[in-house]
Amino acid sequence: MIRGSFARLLELEIHEPFPNVHVSLTIDGITREPAEVDFVVDSGSHFTCLQPNDATVWAEISEERLRNPYAWPATMGGSGVGGGSIFFPMPAAFTFRHESGRRQTIRQTIYIARLTPGNMYMPSLMGWDLLRHFRLLLDHDAGEVRLTHRHGR
Repeated sequence: MIRGSFARLLELEIHEPFPNVHVSLTIDGITREPAEVDFVVDSGSHFTCLQPNDATVWAEISEERLRNPYAWPATMGGSGVGGGSIFFPMPAAFTFRHESGRRQTIRQTIYIARLTPGNMYMPSLMGWDLLRHFRLLLDHDAGEVRLTHRHGR
C-alpha cells in the first residue's frame, strides 16, 4: 500500500487540503537524480502533468526551457476543467514507496507543462494514466489517501 495525505499547499497559496502522493520522478535526458515530487491526485485528469513550479524546483528545468516549445522533442496541446496548455511529453519513471518499504516503478510518459503567467504556481497532477494501476481510496474526514495493488496488474 502506498500512503499519501491530504495537505494544504501553502507554498502555492492553496489553503484547502488536496489529496497528494509523493513520487520519485526520473525524466529521461532531464534529471540526473530522481526529483521528489508531491502530485495532487486528480481523478478528472487523463494524464499526469509536471507543472512549472515543480519542474524548476525539483527537476531543475530552467524557466527559459519551459517557455520554449522548440527546446523539446515534441509538443502537444491539452485542455481540462482548468483550461488549456501546451505540454512537452517525455519518457519517465515514477517510483512509489510502499509502506512495506518495497519500491514500485512505473515507466510511462510525463507531460511537462509549458510555463505561462497563469500556471507557475499550480500543483503537479497525477491523472488516470498512473492511477489506473491502483485502487484508490480517498477519505477526506479521516485524512486518508491510499493507493493499493490492483489484482491482475
